[in-house]
Amino acid sequence: MKKIAIIILSLFLAIIIFNGTIYGGDEYRLGVGDLLTISVFGYPEMTMEALVEPDGTIIVAFDDPIKVDGFTLNEAREAIKKIYSEYIKNPILSVIIKEYRIGRVKVLGALAKPAIYDFPIIKMPTVGEIIAMAGGFSEEANSKMVYIMKEAEDGSAIVALNFNQLLDDGKMMDYPLGDGDTVYVPEREGGVLVLGEVSRPGQYPLKNDMKILDAIAQAGGVNRDAKLKEVTLTRTIGGEEKVIEVSLDKVLEADGSEGNILLEDGDILYIPLNKRLKATDAVIILTAIKLIKDLVTGF
Repeated sequence: MKKIAIIILSLFLAIIIFNGTIYGGDEYRLGVGDLLTISVFGYPEMTMEALVEPDGTIIVAFDDPIKVDGFTLNEAREAIKKIYSEYIKNPILSVIIKEYRIGRVKVLGALAKPAIYDFPIIKMPTVGEIIAMAGGFSEEANSKMVYIMKEAEDGSAIVALNFNQLLDDGKMMDYPLGDGDTVYVPEREGGVLVLGEVSRPGQYPLKNDMKILDAIAQAGGVNRDAKLKEVTLTRTIGGEEKVIEVSLDKVLEADGSEGNILLEDGDILYIPLNKRLKATDAVIILTAIKLIKDLVTGF
């Protein structure tokens, strides 16, 4: 009997080590929507499932919430073990992922089927795969440039890819996408791209004396969770891209009299997502929405 118990314990530990090595290292960190299975050796009645909630916590046995968002499985296991140790002497835990959370990619612009596509977070597509899923380019598409908007806790970025060049080099499947990415394919005709946190991101014709606030007004105004202080304007000058930082909050405070840059054909205006919105920022954004709605009315 003792030998059987040792074998079972060894298998239990092997599961823990295997799961932690493959999924619990730097390769994967837990996020909202992941479903975990937690079990304790010798206490089968305590086996349970725990969903990572929107606040980044899970509820474990003894009704204790534990923050695990951003944790590896090993880190989550240690955090859970700390709680269980208050009730069980030297608990041996297994924490595995039963279901991975869903990752989301938004596909916009000149494609046959622009839409929002969902994937298991560990099976996110490449740029080539998502364009194929969206039915390929429409007749109006400028396939030379494809833009990827990436959002992260430490900031936002626009990546411009020459899709035709990637295709010629056989590398169109090499560029992976992440959760929350937006893929935008512009049309062949010129104009201004307004991307990110606006009501209607897209490509707009360049009108006479068109400025930043005019373009945002055409795009329906900024969303409530826009990060006004870190807006960027990307412009091609002499064959090279130049990124101009724009404090949209200051532009709005000055009613467009300062910092409201005159736009040029091919400009890309990007309004990033504010993932950590403060109350004071919310007031500024709501004021901005009102001001831009006034512009829309009079545009």
